Amino acid sequence: MENEKKKITENSPKNEGKHFKHDRKNLIITIISISVIVLIIFLLIWQYLSMRQPPIQYEFKDENVSTNISNADDSDDIIGVQILEPQYNDEIVDVSDFPDKINNYDVVGKIVIDKINITSYILGETSDDSLKYGVTKFYGPEINTYGNYCITGHNYKKVFGPLYNLHVGDTFYLVGKDGRKVTYEITEILPSVKADDMSHIEQNTDNKRKVTLITCTMSGITRYLVKAEEKI
Repeated sequence: MENEKKKITENSPKNEGKHFKHDRKNLIITIISISVIVLIIFLLIWQYLSMRQPPIQYEFKDENVSTNISNADDSDDIIGVQILEPQYNDEIVDVSDFPDKINNYDVVGKIVIDKINITSYILGETSDDSLKYGVTKFYGPEINTYGNYCITGHNYKKVFGPLYNLHVGDTFYLVGKDGRKVTYEITEILPSVKADDMSHIEQNTDNKRKVTLITCTMSGITRYLVKAEEKI
């Protein structure tokens, strides 16, 4: 009899309600736990993909843009463009330690950004492969000449990732294989530029020496640009 009473008590509507509440509580805890795990996994995957980042797209390049008007022949019929012979008075430094090549890519110069501890040789060709070895010339004239010299690199910590810590007014310098050293001052920072926006590699600089540094944003979809002019 006592056993039967115990069974009846356990199966009473009151106890069934307790069991239901207990089961519902466990279900809610389980759902929350699974949601947290899924969120953590998603964040880890996003971070991993952000670190890998897709290769820099090259929609910037436009073969129709003149890269060095100072090389035009005197007989060329150019209207409204004043062609000046370069008048450079640059500091000359020792470049005897410059390598000729890095992994079969020509070294054309060096960039030094002291504020963010960046010192990197510039490779003369931009490709998915050359970008593995540092920063590369993306577009423009010869280094430290009239025009807009464009340099690109991945946003990795030891490449161009630290560009995010620069501000307008900061400086850096380029050294060419000829030993000429030119200091540039940052004039503009563009945090999100569409990959197919070619306006920022335009070469009409009014006979000024300019530099554009290009890297990816964390999403890898847009570009982060640092624009600078020769510091006079």
